[in-house]
Amino acid sequence: APAAVVAAVARLEEAAGPVRAVIYGGPELSPELTRTLGEVDADFLAYRLRDRLAAVESVGAALEGRPVVHLLASTVAAVLGGLAVVVDGAADLYLGLLAQARRQRGDAGRWLCADWDAVRYGHESAETTSRLPREAIQAAEVPAVLDGLLALASGGEGGRVVVSTTDLEARRRRSLGEQEDVAAGASERRARPDDLPEPYAEPETDTQRRVAEVWAEVLGLDRVGLHDNYFDLGGNSLMATQLVSRLRGAFRVELALQSFFDGATVADVAESIEVARWSAQVQAEEAGGAVAVGVGEEMGEI
Repeated sequence: APAAVVAAVARLEEAAGPVRAVIYGGPELSPELTRTLGEVDADFLAYRLRDRLAAVESVGAALEGRPVVHLLASTVAAVLGGLAVVVDGAADLYLGLLAQARRQRGDAGRWLCADWDAVRYGHESAETTSRLPREAIQAAEVPAVLDGLLALASGGEGGRVVVSTTDLEARRRRSLGEQEDVAAGASERRARPDDLPEPYAEPETDTQRRVAEVWAEVLGLDRVGLHDNYFDLGGNSLMATQLVSRLRGAFRVELALQSFFDGATVADVAESIEVARWSAQVQAEEAGGAVAVGVGEEMGEI
C-alpha cells in the first residue's frame, strides 16, 4: 500500500480509534460526465476509472488482514446498463468482481459491493434533477439503506448486492422491451403519462413539432409536450442513442449525444438543432458553398 495511505490511516486511528468500516463513494451525477465510448478520452478515463479504482486498491491494501467492512458504492448501471454511463458501469462491474475475489481468497476484511439507484437529495440543479430516474432513492432513505448494507457486510454477506426502489427484473424487462419496440418500430402508442411535473404544452415551431413527433415515435406515446422531460417520459440512455440518430437523420445536422443530455426537453433539443443548423449555414456561406436545411424530408439549399 502507498506509504501516504498507510500514514493517513494511522493518523485517523490515533485520533478516532480503530477503523471498523470504510465506505467508498460512488460516482457523482453530473451533466458533463455522461459520455459514450466515442466521446471518452484519456483524461476522462483517468478521472472516472483509474483514479477511482486506485483509491479502492490503496485503502484495501493498507487495511489488509484486518476485519474491516469495505462497502463499495456502485450504481445500477452495472446491472441495467446505459450507453452514456459506460465508463462508470465498467468501473462498477470491476468493483463487484474485486469484492467477490477478496471474499473468495479469504481476506479478513468483509467486502460488499452495492449497486444502488441515484439519490435525490433535493438541492440538485434543475439540469441534474432532470436526469434523476423516477426510481431514485430519497435522501431520507439513505441512512436506513447504509445501515442495512453495513449490517449485511458485518454479518458475513459478501460479493455483490443490488438496491432498487422498484422491482429490478421489471425494470430490466422494460428496458429491453423498449429497445425491441424502437428497433421494430412501435405501432401501438400509449397515452402520455398524466403525472408529469409539467402540464402539456403544444410545440410551437416546425422544429419543435418534428422533434416531438420523433420522441413520440421512439417512446411509443400518443403525444409529447414542449416542456416534457425525456427521462420523465420513461426514456433511458440506451434509447437516447437511437433517438439522437433519428433526429440527425430528420434534420441533417450533427447532434452530439451529450447535447441531448444537456437539455432533456423538446424545447431544449429543438433549440440545439436550430443552433446546429445556423452554425452549418454560416460555415457553408463562409466557404462559399451551399448547405441543406429543412425539417424532416423537406430539404432545400441556400
